[in-house]
Amino acid sequence: MITYTCYYYRQEDCWTVISSFFEEKGLVRQQLDSFDEFVQNTMQELVDENSNLVLQHVGGDGDVTVKCLRVCVDVAIVLADLFL
Repeated sequence: MITYTCYYYRQEDCWTVISSFFEEKGLVRQQLDSFDEFVQNTMQELVDENSNLVLQHVGGDGDVTVKCLRVCVDVAIVLADLFL
């Protein structure tokens, strides 16, 4: 026989946990950590899952398949005068 335990949390309890999380880490730190996780792991996982891209050339002689391997994110360079 399998027994399940059902926990009931009041909404006030949930807000207490959420508030203490943001008091400890802060909203900006949580956003930065989330972005870092995306860049360091999730982007590569997405590329791994969809690594073969088929490019269809309209009016051309056939399709070209591109295989993506490793994601590399480098330091951003701002070219402010490029569009002036």
